[in-house]
Amino acid sequence: MSKRPIILSIAGIDSGGGAGVTADVKTASGLGAYALNAVTCVTAQNTKRVKTIFPIPATVLKDQLLTLAEDFEIDSVKIGMIYSLENVEVIAEWLNLFKCRNVVLDPVLRSTSGVDLVEETAKEKIFDVLLKFSDLVTPNLPEFHYMLSHHNKGYILEKLKSSTTKKLFFEILEEASRFFFSINTPPIFLKGGHLPTMIRESHVVNEIQHFDLLLTEGKVEVFESDFIFTKNSHGTGCATSTAISVCLGRDESLSDAIKFAQNYVRNSIKLARGSMVGNGNSAIEHFNPSYLRRFY
Repeated sequence: MSKRPIILSIAGIDSGGGAGVTADVKTASGLGAYALNAVTCVTAQNTKRVKTIFPIPATVLKDQLLTLAEDFEIDSVKIGMIYSLENVEVIAEWLNLFKCRNVVLDPVLRSTSGVDLVEETAKEKIFDVLLKFSDLVTPNLPEFHYMLSHHNKGYILEKLKSSTTKKLFFEILEEASRFFFSINTPPIFLKGGHLPTMIRESHVVNEIQHFDLLLTEGKVEVFESDFIFTKNSHGTGCATSTAISVCLGRDESLSDAIKFAQNYVRNSIKLARGSMVGNGNSAIEHFNPSYLRRFY
């Protein structure tokens, strides 16, 4: 039996159960890991909208983190929705104190329904401070755009937005990768769900492709798969970053962890077909026995 990693999710609670801490715990448990959680905020949301967000007091988050660290040997940390500036600072202080390994930062900024999931004052702190303690950052395309803007790389951003071919898009990403490498940014796993359709169109076969991209050491590695048209996509970003965390907690390579996470999420989407929960953007199916058997 392979080692059972202990994964800590630092994120908010999605009352609809499809994303956030709930999705992280489901994913980690479904992959044979032991899941811990430290809650940053509580949301009132369903599959259609986010109604309210209540940040957990910073003293409470600090107590959660310190209490967990005194008892558990944590193999990897996944950071998701934080919301408040005070809680960003608490997490940074804790990471600096305990020197955790395999820290995966999923910089959640905005919901699919268009609600801001982080206070404006906290955004810069996430990218200025938490990145320093992270081993991987997993933005979607809008979050990657913010990273470029934050570093005054608007010219790269504009070229990226105006690119009309896959070749040109990847060339501009390589330029971005070289820049981020030059300022010691950890590897960036760009989740491809928001990529423009013109970039994902295949000119060889009549289909839409899916690309996830790893920007590391000034280069771009492409992870390609089939694109799935579905309404079961809520929480896919959470599941992806958590699945990567589980694999890193087992000391797998970053490339292997990404390939596994991509495959796991793709199959979790397929498994959820025909089982819509709620009336909006429904969740994936996190529990797939075939993946649990991989680890036992």
